[in-house]
Amino acid sequence: MSCAAYDLSPIDWLMPRGYFDQVFIFPVDNAIVFTILRRGLNRLVEYLPYLLSGVVDQNSPSGSVRLSTPFQTVDDLISLGDCSAMLSYSTLAAAGFPPSALNSPTLRPSGTIQAPRGDPEAVFRAKVTLIEGGFLLCMIFHHSVTDIIGVQALLKLWAKCCQTDPVSITQVDISWTDRSLLHKSAAAVAAAEKFSKLKTISQLPETAPALIPLQDQPQLIISPPPAIHYETRIFNFSLRDMVSLKARINEYLSTKPYAAVDSSGHENDEEHVVWISTGDVLAGILWSATVWAESDGDRSDHVYATARIPVNIRSKHQPPLPPDYLGAAVLMTTATTLRATLLSLSHENNRRFSADCDEAALEALARVCAAVRKAIKRVTNSQIGQALAYTICQSDVGRLRLSPHHRGISIVSWACEDVDNLDWGKEIGHCVAVRILNVKAKRYPIILPCSQDGERLEVVASFDQPIMSKFQESKLIKRYCTWNQTR
Repeated sequence: MSCAAYDLSPIDWLMPRGYFDQVFIFPVDNAIVFTILRRGLNRLVEYLPYLLSGVVDQNSPSGSVRLSTPFQTVDDLISLGDCSAMLSYSTLAAAGFPPSALNSPTLRPSGTIQAPRGDPEAVFRAKVTLIEGGFLLCMIFHHSVTDIIGVQALLKLWAKCCQTDPVSITQVDISWTDRSLLHKSAAAVAAAEKFSKLKTISQLPETAPALIPLQDQPQLIISPPPAIHYETRIFNFSLRDMVSLKARINEYLSTKPYAAVDSSGHENDEEHVVWISTGDVLAGILWSATVWAESDGDRSDHVYATARIPVNIRSKHQPPLPPDYLGAAVLMTTATTLRATLLSLSHENNRRFSADCDEAALEALARVCAAVRKAIKRVTNSQIGQALAYTICQSDVGRLRLSPHHRGISIVSWACEDVDNLDWGKEIGHCVAVRILNVKAKRYPIILPCSQDGERLEVVASFDQPIMSKFQESKLIKRYCTWNQTR
């Protein structure tokens, strides 16, 4: 690896300094799968040697990170476990692969969380756990190195490497790991705008606050909260219903374009929203249900509600980053709409969604979905450049966070991760479901990769018991969603 290969981008610096996990579930009962996956990983690190590296602090700017020189072997990256006496594929499948079944710490790869301070934090770990009738592949990714799109690109390569006669990947395109474009964009904008070492939030460019505000407030010492019992559930939405609802909303917007409100709650008449995606519809439903679940019944406080949404900037950056760019390439935006609109859609007295929604309900849902689409469109190449430039001009990027100013919820989508079409070779086949390890904390909705049957969109969420119960009582959730009673 060249010296430049150890550099991480300004976006990588701003990503959470920690790990996120995914669990792939396979219906293959054969101990040879570990050998195949290990062999494939051994091939993969020949193309991507940084997987053997770790994340370390760098001196300048303070709070930024880089990759260490490789210090591991493939055997450090992947391990094998056996839970066949406790877990059965058929039982998990019958229950809808509930997160509560994935609560054993033995499923998690080792050597990721408790690295001594100053030691490299592993970029990647994987663990194969055999179960009766199948196996689980739990993977841990360091967020300072990649995002969910980068994970998809990485897994495509690993799957190819696992095939008996692997599709030729004799050379991974260098642009997939080349972070220099982001550094060049940052430097060019900083020079053009005459940015220097900026110190205060008042000097943050107007186009950037919704992306990366400063954390200037002192850290407060807060007493730990009392023990809370959280429920993690998987919710199933019919893809056909979501597509049909999208078509109705788009037909409505074609005749009544919507001027979405901005982060200050003001309508922008300059650019109307005339089209939304299926993902926008699902995000709008989840936004309404979550605000409803967390409301205390008082509709008067906080006129506007916000939702934080990550945006993939690979195609928005100019020149574009490769679709298979392996680094982090996501910025945050904020959708804003009237809180009363969100509450009315989910309210228990709302009967409009008992069957097909009427025009008044359709208009309300259209406003919410259009706010999501408008927020995504708001992230432009100009804003990306401003955000990157502002970041590199900081003497301490640890004072920044990849989040807009807001007091609302977050909605994350992994739907773009096309895992069911990944062919891991004839001995392994295809993954049938993706889950996260059972969480014991609050987690706002995550839209999971599309189910293998292509008919369902799955969403995972974790709330305390009262909020989870109210979430399930949302009129939108009851109308468009089903869930397994097994948590």
